[in-house]
Amino acid sequence: MTLKINDIWADAVCRQDYYQQWMRKRRASMWDYYVDGETQKQKDDRHFKARNLCFSCPLRTECLKRHDELVRAKGERVPGIWGGRIHVDRDRDDYAEAA
Repeated sequence: MTLKINDIWADAVCRQDYYQQWMRKRRASMWDYYVDGETQKQKDDRHFKARNLCFSCPLRTECLKRHDELVRAKGERVPGIWGGRIHVDRDRDDYAEAA
């Protein structure tokens, strides 16, 4: 008998096979703030696409809550795109921009 665990994130857009394969291929997530080797234009395009995908996700609100929980638990910034919002990595001088 196999026990199935209820995964609330199973329907998240970022968990779809295409985006999981994208991550494995690039060793980064489409929702990362920074991906090694990309230009500013590539980063801007990727962020735009990722944010739009977030707005289509049924778990957007839960994702934003999860980000806030991680920030509180870690006591530091958690950069990336969470629930359609860009959380800037202020430690990266080459990408110092407003969210």
